Amino acid sequence: MAIVAIADPELLRQRAQQLGLKIEIQTIADAGAAPAAHTPGQLPVLPVQLRKPVTAGQLDPANASYVLETLALGVRCAEAGGALVTGPVHKAVINQGGVAFSGHTEYLAQQTGGTPVMMLVTPGLRVALATTHLPLRKVADSSPTLPCIDQPP
Repeated sequence: MAIVAIADPELLRQRAQQLGLKIEIQTIADAGAAPAAHTPGQLPVLPVQLRKPVTAGQLDPANASYVLETLALGVRCAEAGGALVTGPVHKAVINQGGVAFSGHTEYLAQQTGGTPVMMLVTPGLRVALATTHLPLRKVADSSPTLPCIDQPP
C-alpha cells in the first residue's frame, strides 16, 4: 500500500533534519505516481506550499488556507480510492485565519456531501464517534441508534 504525505516538502525536510531523521522526501505529481509499496526511509509527498514559513510549535493563522488545501487534496485522493488519515487540526487558528471552521470532520462532510465518521484506533480498540463538537446534554437527542459490536471485524 502506498503512503503519501500531503504537505510542503521543504517543511518536511526541515523537520526531518531538526529531528535527525534520514528521510528522502520525494515530490510527486499525483497520488498515482507514488510507489506501490512503502519503502522505509522514503516519503512520497504531494506538494502544497505553505503560505508563510513556520517555526515549530508556533501556530500562524496565515497558514489556515494551507491546512484546508491539504485536507481538500486528501479528500480528492480518498475519493479516488485511497484512504485519509489526518493529524490534529487547530480550529481556533483556522478561524483566526478568516475561515469559519468547526472541525475537520465537519469540513470533510462539507467537501464530500457525505457523513464522515471520526475513528480513534489503538491496538485492540477502535472507537467511532457518533457525534462531534456537541455539548454532552445534546448528544442523546442527536445520535442515531447505533448497534453495539462485541467483536472487531
